[in-house]
Amino acid sequence: MTLSRCALLVSVAILIPACGGGGGGGSAPAGPPVVASVFPLGAPVGGKFRLTGAEFVDVAEVRIGSASCAFVVEGRTSILATVPAAADTGPVAVITPLGTASSSTDFRVVTAAKIAAALQEHATNSGTGLVMLYEFPGEPVLVFHESYQSGTASTPRLVASATKTLNGIVLAAALDDGILSGLDDPVAEFIPEWAADPLKAQITVEHLITLSSGLDATGSLAGSDFDVAINQPLSAETLANGVGTDFVYGGDPFQVFELYLLRRMGLPSNPTALGATRSPQFAYDAPVLPMGMAYLKERVNSKPGVWKWSAINTTPNEADPAMGGGALFTTMEFARLGQFLLNRGAQTYGGAQVISPSRIDLISTPTPYADPLPANPTTTYGHAAWIGYAGQAPAAGTPPASLYSAAGAGKNFSWVLPAFRMAIARHASIPAGASMDEHEFFVALGLTDP
Repeated sequence: MTLSRCALLVSVAILIPACGGGGGGGSAPAGPPVVASVFPLGAPVGGKFRLTGAEFVDVAEVRIGSASCAFVVEGRTSILATVPAAADTGPVAVITPLGTASSSTDFRVVTAAKIAAALQEHATNSGTGLVMLYEFPGEPVLVFHESYQSGTASTPRLVASATKTLNGIVLAAALDDGILSGLDDPVAEFIPEWAADPLKAQITVEHLITLSSGLDATGSLAGSDFDVAINQPLSAETLANGVGTDFVYGGDPFQVFELYLLRRMGLPSNPTALGATRSPQFAYDAPVLPMGMAYLKERVNSKPGVWKWSAINTTPNEADPAMGGGALFTTMEFARLGQFLLNRGAQTYGGAQVISPSRIDLISTPTPYADPLPANPTTTYGHAAWIGYAGQAPAAGTPPASLYSAAGAGKNFSWVLPAFRMAIARHASIPAGASMDEHEFFVALGLTDP
């Protein structure tokens, strides 16, 4: 018996996701969608962002305000979307056949107009270079602004006290390498000049890095010669109340920290290490470098693809690096320093880990000691970085979520904004750039409210 070719009918059902990246797979939705969170808290045009929630099935549209986004449904609980050119700050909505759900807070969109407003705030206050980076995890870095008001992209520019944050990176590397056993290591163990002083003998590595040692060196923000720094007196408040009770901003605690590390590592002093070489400034690629910066270069900057500083100024002896304020960077590399901090010790998200994330996290961890601005709860000091606005009074306003920075004279900044996955660098003339209002800059950029 021969069967007819039409005797058997086979039906095949083909499921086709909805246009724009809809679908979601699995069984039919149990109800309308739910938007639980949006990450990050904002992004520039063209930046990716992710929604998490529930019932992302047969998704018809994702919107920021009234602007439709390109999107991909990653699963029933996750959507990856892109900020469209027409978008502005507003709630993010997910639309399915069973309903619409919106985020509980506005998603902050950095538009071209907002970038222009922030650039105006920067440029009219003696700004010389501005670079803005956005890095969504797993995506290429988006340079959403780069401009130079003087010089060029390759011009090395002094970052002044933003240099101090390099000490936080040196600290993290030294902890990783086992050079330091912990933050409470006593400094006098390798600075024996302090051993006989009952107060200086109590100073720990953490006291130095958080500027809570009480070492009174306010007249030298960039830093003195190492042998001068260790002989600086303690502040009156420290003498009266003890180590850890007074925040004293200056460069010499970092000079002492560098000398402590050199001695602990058994490295020669800078005059010995440099031989006959003396210079008010050493370029990154100099044949020899002052110890401290030599360790930083070898341990961190020489790794493939990692940010680089351009040069380091020295103290009056032209041998010791000015670890409190002597570094020069191009503006892009200054931004890439922020990106390295954003990625917690890797230059790119998921890239090679140069320093352990937990060690880098110390930099943005508030000091457990003296608060530099007790009247302003939104600003404090971490382990060689400002958290919130850099030393500004309460009238400055509320900073963007998660903001911290390497900050120097003239309002030179490498800003890090983990909640927004952004790193932004500003260079400005010193001291003229100090007229810029940090809060007004971020209000203009749309990352905080007036």
